[in-house]
Amino acid sequence: MNKRTLWLGMAVALLLARPAAAVDVRISSETLYHGYRLITTSGDHLNRNRINQYLGLDVLDLMGNGLNTISFVSSFRFDTDFSVTDAERDANPLLKNNQFSFQYAYFNFRSIGGFFDLRVGRQLLIDDMDFTLFDGGRFGFHLPYHIGLEVYAGLEVKNAGTVENYVNATQFEVDGDGGQKADTTRGLVLGGAIEIEGLRDHHGKLGYRRIMTPDSNAYVDAERLFVNYDYRILPQLHIGTAVAFDFVAMDVSEARAWIRAPGIGKLVDLEASYWRLLPVFEGSSIFNLFTLEALNDIDLRARFHITDWASAYLGGYLRLFGNEKNSQDTVDTDLVKDYGIKAGGRVRFGTRGRLGLDVTWQRGYGDMAIVDVDGGYSFLNQTLDVHGRLTTVYFADAVRDSLRGTSFGVQAGISYRIQQKAKFHVIGELNTNRIEKVQARIYALVDLDFWL
Repeated sequence: MNKRTLWLGMAVALLLARPAAAVDVRISSETLYHGYRLITTSGDHLNRNRINQYLGLDVLDLMGNGLNTISFVSSFRFDTDFSVTDAERDANPLLKNNQFSFQYAYFNFRSIGGFFDLRVGRQLLIDDMDFTLFDGGRFGFHLPYHIGLEVYAGLEVKNAGTVENYVNATQFEVDGDGGQKADTTRGLVLGGAIEIEGLRDHHGKLGYRRIMTPDSNAYVDAERLFVNYDYRILPQLHIGTAVAFDFVAMDVSEARAWIRAPGIGKLVDLEASYWRLLPVFEGSSIFNLFTLEALNDIDLRARFHITDWASAYLGGYLRLFGNEKNSQDTVDTDLVKDYGIKAGGRVRFGTRGRLGLDVTWQRGYGDMAIVDVDGGYSFLNQTLDVHGRLTTVYFADAVRDSLRGTSFGVQAGISYRIQQKAKFHVIGELNTNRIEKVQARIYALVDLDFWL
């Protein structure tokens, strides 16, 4: 028994050593098999037989008082590929097999003294503009006048550390210098936020995060200030905006603005949005040199509720490049570089049958047209479901004429559900195109979720 297995076994035994019915224990498991074949640039075929396994263990209401003031949440992952050879692993140092991943695990303390929250352990911090996985502590304070404060500190999670259980194998990152060595430096994460909480029509947050290498120079890997605000003016009118300023690029790395009008006359939902994105990598990465033009997207979408069993939608987008001043302080007049439309609908036949159609057309850097038809039918009181899909894709790269053609695909699957505790899926897929005459894939999924 290795140290990792011993640690995991001790943790589970400790959490389950409790008085009868004192806490709630939830176990979830997902096992996915994915088999497919790739064609390499040399024309050879590369087979892949991959299995990804997830295990979630949640222990809730550890105090047994029904308030769930103390809980434990965790997730683990294991990856393997039966087709990976020793020669392939020797040729690519980043390619590993039979890999354990400690995704996250933390204790959560809620409403301590009525105003204080604490989360300790490996945790995923998600904001409107970013996400960070770190080992450490997160402290929250609920203040009067609907004001909330949080501060957090810890070590960034990467494939690093001398203790096996610190390894997060799904977080491999190259360091941006063009080499094949994974970036194993764990940065120090510091940050905090102030937000509006407990109000129905107003939601807002102002946050700051800094990640720096804990050495003598305290090199900054990432530093960002962000703010978001959402306001429900009327039940059928919502507006919002979000902006992030990145101190590595010294520029606005992301900005979004949107307006939503859901349920107009109970017939249509409308949404318009704008998104500006300037990719920013770690402070040491050379790829920051190539982010010369920000991406700007304008999206319009409408969904129509025709009846209780039928709906349709229509949308379009414009993608702009070069519409901001360049190094010569001039603006490119050819603003629209990519645009497209998408439309479709869904029809349900009672509680058992369904049929859908999606059509996408885009033109610009890469021309593409997609027609996708899917449907399914349920049997045996909706425990058994069969479904299928037909897809046609026309694609044409704007630079390379060889990347042009039409792809045809068919997919068929079946799933079986046992109460709400287990579900089994099997999906097969065949595709053909000019580049590869026959492309086959198979998916098999076992999904478990139950309470003890």
